[in-house]
Amino acid sequence: MVDRVGAQFSEHAATVERLRLSAVTDAITGLINRSEFQRRFDELLDAQDAPVEGIFLIVRVHDLQHMNQELGRNATDRCLAMLGGELEKMTAATPRSLCGRLNGADFALLLPGKALDAEAFGDLRRRLRGFDATASTLPDIAIGATLLRPDASPGQLLTRADAA
Repeated sequence: MVDRVGAQFSEHAATVERLRLSAVTDAITGLINRSEFQRRFDELLDAQDAPVEGIFLIVRVHDLQHMNQELGRNATDRCLAMLGGELEKMTAATPRSLCGRLNGADFALLLPGKALDAEAFGDLRRRLRGFDATASTLPDIAIGATLLRPDASPGQLLTRADAA
């Protein structure tokens, strides 16, 4: 009886964890979704030891609808998943960084401690250039960036990066 109750508890715990993950992640890319990104972003900027410098980027896939028509939904989803994976690799080596999918076409990265310079963009461009060499049509990607400032709110940073 104890084993059966223990097994049921484990099963329920696993179900709860799956539901929690599905609520905070994007199903196609596996990145955190907009609401979770904004929650973590707010939390990070409100922390006592909030990063005082770095960059915030929005990566936008232009004409996602055309991409879907040209490649088909499955191939487009694979492209978006690969793009998300490449963007996530950029955050892997940067403590307290964030990477998420804001909506269908927009991805966001917060890279504390990184400078807004040609090197940062060069690394991103190199990663994105080869993310799907097998596709007949590669996505047209725009990158908007802004400096992370201690007095800036998440909304201000999103607005500035979007405008850039």
